Amino acid sequence: MSNSLIQIGDLCSLAKGKIGIKKAIQGEYPLVVTAEKRLSHNECHFNKPSVIIPLVSSTGHGHASLKRIHYQDGEFAVGNILCVVTPKDEKILNANFLYHYLDIYKEELLVSKMKGMANVTLPMKEIAKIEVPVISIKEQAEWVKLFEKTSKETNKLKNEITQQKTLIKKLRQSILQDAIQGKLTEEWRKNNPSAESAKDLLKRIKKEKEKLIAEKKIKKQKPSPPISKEEIPFDLPKSWEWCRLGDIILKVLGGGTPAKHAPDYWQGKIPWASVKDLNVEKYLFKTLDTITDKGLKNSSSNLITNNNVIICTRMGLGKIVINKIPVAINQDLKALFLSKCIDINYFFNWYKTLSILGSGMTVKGIRQEALLSFDFPLPLLEEQIAIVAKVEKLFAYCDDLEKQINKSQLDSDMLMQSVLKEAFEA
Repeated sequence: MSNSLIQIGDLCSLAKGKIGIKKAIQGEYPLVVTAEKRLSHNECHFNKPSVIIPLVSSTGHGHASLKRIHYQDGEFAVGNILCVVTPKDEKILNANFLYHYLDIYKEELLVSKMKGMANVTLPMKEIAKIEVPVISIKEQAEWVKLFEKTSKETNKLKNEITQQKTLIKKLRQSILQDAIQGKLTEEWRKNNPSAESAKDLLKRIKKEKEKLIAEKKIKKQKPSPPISKEEIPFDLPKSWEWCRLGDIILKVLGGGTPAKHAPDYWQGKIPWASVKDLNVEKYLFKTLDTITDKGLKNSSSNLITNNNVIICTRMGLGKIVINKIPVAINQDLKALFLSKCIDINYFFNWYKTLSILGSGMTVKGIRQEALLSFDFPLPLLEEQIAIVAKVEKLFAYCDDLEKQINKSQLDSDMLMQSVLKEAFEA
């Protein structure tokens, strides 16, 4: 398309959104915010087709970024950290055309104009200076039609990619489920017929506990109740054994949050973790500066030594990590100290198969007594290690598949951008 360029400020009116998102009152009008999904508001502020552009960085922290811009028509409201760009004459500039044009050239036209070192923003006066092509309304309509056709095809591919990602997620869960049912190590058991049984392993764990109790390193626990046939979720290999979680855990440590005025709360060197710090894939090994902005001077909340399991028991149920650094924890977390007869990675894989619902009126949680009553499928230690190796190998295949899918997604996005840019530059 051959065309001349003219500034947005000459073609459009620019206005800042009128409502703080937290102050919005749910109502009948769509409320455009920085997120893709619309909220709602009880007042209408705009009623013409417009392009809505965030005025703040999507990622913050000194990084210029815009995840998305928006197109909206009808009657709507807009958050006050976004700019509403409305064509003055719809016979000269189509808002939908402007939206698509700014979207495909977002990095060059919008992100490059963002300013600031820490709080990165996009000044409205910079938006007004952006130049857009002046072409006929007919050509604009043709280009929008080209975009919609190209977008339809790429959306099909994106939906397929999303489905593939979902299947890989299900595949990972299937691998873990097969692992804890002994299906991944059938060959291992054939090759190791003289290995001890899990019953013998339970006896060794019991002796380990008795020794630690005698040394006053752990407290004596209540005997675990027997497991009824109705509780057993699936059959195990003959050499395995169902047991209670309490049978294989030596002790449980809960955490707590010291009062802010307490002398052990500020400027300490002990990392202190809460639920948000468990948003990692498996290992908790970050330094004090990145795990939390506060460190404890002493371990009044109980210091968890390296290579133990930390789980969420009040908020974030189902989260689990293996800590690679000594750390203190808050009241929403518990540390589980496993018997040396339990491979920590096998335990981690088993825990990831659980669906923990919890109980409570306001915040769902799980009591320690209920946690220790969970049924645990126990193979002997050598087989646990073999299972972990098998899972890691299969997960590596899943990782490779995900990389290929992510590349396909990137290629799809780049293809659409290329087709549309070519239409402008032809």
